[in-house]
Amino acid sequence: MRLWLLALLMVLGSAGLLWRWRYWQAPLLAPFCVYYGSSRQTEPFAGYHTLILSRHSPLPGLLPPGHGKTLAAYVSLGEAEQYEPYFAKIAGQDWVLSPNIDWPGAYRVDVRHSQWRTLILDALIPEALDRGFNALFLDTLDVAEYLEHRDPRRYAGTIEAMGQLVLAIHEKYPALKLISNNGFAIIPVCHTALSACLVESVFTSYDFAQRRYQLATDGIRLDELDRIQERFHKTMLVLDYADDAALRHEVQSHAQARKLPVYVTTIGLQDLPPS
Repeated sequence: MRLWLLALLMVLGSAGLLWRWRYWQAPLLAPFCVYYGSSRQTEPFAGYHTLILSRHSPLPGLLPPGHGKTLAAYVSLGEAEQYEPYFAKIAGQDWVLSPNIDWPGAYRVDVRHSQWRTLILDALIPEALDRGFNALFLDTLDVAEYLEHRDPRRYAGTIEAMGQLVLAIHEKYPALKLISNNGFAIIPVCHTALSACLVESVFTSYDFAQRRYQLATDGIRLDELDRIQERFHKTMLVLDYADDAALRHEVQSHAQARKLPVYVTTIGLQDLPPS
């Protein structure tokens, strides 16, 4: 290693800034956006390197060949969604559990069950690849932690099983970039399979009961982000929510001060990126 580079690393490390330098050495994923709508417009996405989209989005098939973007398909690993075509085949199974009251139509699943794992590995992911996706956005990882903490005896090993599912995805589809959403208890099990970790609601929170956006005051998610980055040296992405320009600007200012790539949208994730 050249002496000047070694000296730079020593300075960055001693100043506690090495993790930020590593972010810039990571695969180029930012700027990124998250959009679960069905628009066929490609122009709003032109300035983004990474698009996190619904698995049913038409956009991958509309982009020109050689677009060079990372197209990440949304895949829920911890919940089955009633609107999905597969749901009728699994409804009523004993491993399809309680509904998520914050997201009507979403049902938690016991990820330890082989039928769910097979559905993910052999049906949902191939479907995403056929549509032109080259990455996966792995959501609802936190369900495993929720279940195991709620009933440790009944759901023993659920956190480990979720991490092993992520590892199995990487083993079967090694060319795909995998981006996790939260899942802080899961990341230690499967961090080697992840290209990046997204943390949701870092600078804001959304009150589902009051349907209100507000600044986060506890700093819990920011602390988790720092711990994951410092321990595993991952590219970190931030997804926050705001419904007015002032709150959006405040979030962006906080993220910019920490050199964190951030995307700010509304809670339904149906808004096209701002022009």
